[in-house]
Amino acid sequence: MYDYLLNKRKIEEEDILRYRLGMTQEDRQFENRIIFPSFDKNGELNFYVGRLIYDGKMKYLCSRNEKHKIVINELNIDFKKPLTIVEGYFDFLKVNQNATFLAGSELSHNSKLFEEIVKNKTVVYLALDADAKKKTMKLADKFARYGIEVYIIDVLPYKDAGDMPKIEFMKHYKNAKLFQPLDSIKNKIAMVN
Repeated sequence: MYDYLLNKRKIEEEDILRYRLGMTQEDRQFENRIIFPSFDKNGELNFYVGRLIYDGKMKYLCSRNEKHKIVINELNIDFKKPLTIVEGYFDFLKVNQNATFLAGSELSHNSKLFEEIVKNKTVVYLALDADAKKKTMKLADKFARYGIEVYIIDVLPYKDAGDMPKIEFMKHYKNAKLFQPLDSIKNKIAMVN
């Protein structure tokens, strides 16, 4: 596991320990999977995902928790500071520490994460995959309708934040562009043409 994380994925050892990544040989369904745990604000396990390190069927195995009722990585989030949102766990491991990931393609209005962001007026930095421009604009627009300040991080020329070295991500983070609701309309027009 360490070799895969450190050498293939370029995850820093400090982050392996900080986020308590692990493996198990006691449960065969999690064989050859890295287990990414998530903890609520009280330090209780609220979600986990096991990710296969080789190609194969069922790349991800997740706990059965309803993701909209929890905040992934809540223990490490300060909603009073800017929050980075990415798509997946490997993306999450390459960004700044005040971050979470979607673990899916949507973020509903009634999700606990969305509610916490709106309640705290948290500034949001979106660093979704390069091929998810439409999803990025939709999510940014959703936040903007609630008065949330949103910045868009362009991950290009990388496929996603998970492909970037951390130092490179921070350069992109510093160059994030403030989302303007008109950006969403301009993007829709550009996609039609």
